[in-house]
Amino acid sequence: MTESLPLLNNAKITLPTKRAVTRMDCTVAGWGMTNPCSAVPKPSPTLTYARYITISREECHVPIREKEFCADPVEGFALP
Repeated sequence: MTESLPLLNNAKITLPTKRAVTRMDCTVAGWGMTNPCSAVPKPSPTLTYARYITISREECHVPIREKEFCADPVEGFALP
């Protein structure tokens, strides 16, 4: 199952927790760059079918480190 949060003023995008994030991820959202491994609250472990971290609009301005991964695997991937 794949989820995506609505793009509003306080928009967020959903990304898998184990994936290299590229500039394109936030460029698609119209924001710029992002760092997926910043201090974003991890989702509830009860969501076993797909665990995401959410990236806020502000975090898209944090320069990414190439090949930076987060710990948890995930099934599914969605961008707005």
